[in-house]
Amino acid sequence: MEEDELEVYVSSKSLVWRMPTNSLNEVETSFTKFKVDFSRDGGITVKVPKREIELVETLREGLYALLKEIEKENSVLARRLAYRYGFRGWK
Repeated sequence: MEEDELEVYVSSKSLVWRMPTNSLNEVETSFTKFKVDFSRDGGITVKVPKREIELVETLREGLYALLKEIEKENSVLARRLAYRYGFRGWK
């Protein structure tokens, strides 16, 4: 089986060398596999399969387009759905 190419999904620093729970939950529930690297200076890097990042981005783009269509008919509903599904900054 071919090894998937991993790409950096998130990179941050931690005072306690621990990945924040919300970030860990997001990665665990969104991707089929991931790798966490810790550096000596407290840096944390999470890598996930590059193809899965591309697929997630395609999904988000499609959802954004759908929200724009909903907005034409019902802007309040579009705003609420955008908030519910994590599209922050929706106008």
